[in-house]
Amino acid sequence: MTRQKYLQLIHIATHNLKVDGTTYRQMLHRLTGKTSAKALNIAQTGSGVKRAESQRLSYPTPSGQYKKAD
Repeated sequence: MTRQKYLQLIHIATHNLKVDGTTYRQMLHRLTGKTSAKALNIAQTGSGVKRAESQRLSYPTPSGQYKKAD
């Protein structure tokens, strides 16, 4: 998966959870040490998606269905 796709999934998940900007940046800083998704490398974006899945956050798949961790 590309970095851009990971970033999209992170933003979709946070939007679905109605996470405000301040909370989002605090969470991002806690996980990666960075406060902007633009500053993340591909490993960090992949880690963010895996973390979201482990916390049972959902995001749509390309077919439009929502994916949740099992």
